[in-house]
Order: sequence, then C-alpha cells, then structure tokens
Amino acid sequence: MLNLAAAALTFFALHRVIFGSRLRDRIVALIGETAFRRVFALASFACLTWLWLGFQSARASPWNVQLFTPRATLELLQIPLQLLAFLLIVAGITTRNPTTAGSTRC
Repeated sequence: MLNLAAAALTFFALHRVIFGSRLRDRIVALIGETAFRRVFALASFACLTWLWLGFQSARASPWNVQLFTPRATLELLQIPLQLLAFLLIVAGITTRNPTTAGSTRC
C-alpha cells in the first residue's frame, strides 16, 4: 500500500513541481523543448508503470479487504457521488487547460 502511495505522490510531484512551475522553463533552456517533452513523457510513463505495479501489489495486501469492502451507508452515497464525478469530468473536458502540452502559456 505504501508503494502505491509513493508512486501517486511521485506522479503528482512530477507534474506539479516540474511541469507546473518555472523549473520547466529552466530545464527547457538547458536541453530544449523537444528533449524536455521526451524526457518528461518517459518519466510520466515510468510513474504510471510504478502506479500500476503499486496497485497490483496493493490488491494482494491484507488491508485491501478492510479498505475496499463497501459499507451499506456508502452504497447510499454512490449514485450522487458518481453524478458529481461525471459533472466534474464533463467540466474538465470542456474547459480549456493552459497546462496542456503544446499550448501557449498564460
């Protein structure tokens, strides 16, 4: 379970600290835009692979039953929470994102 948490934190830090800051501009100045995109894509893929492996190990963890067994009270909240999630997904997809790779920076 800690492996999964560490992978998720690393993936978040990679995107927030490097891509979402001025550090990106410094790295691009050193190695160029194309090289940065390649290295960043490779690092993102490595983090996603680590996330997948962490998820696979977390599924075999004894904590899995305790953490992921649905409770009756939570089953009542499932439909409204899924509706909210769907609305947030639609809003996220239809809103312009300034951090999208290749877009102009704001």
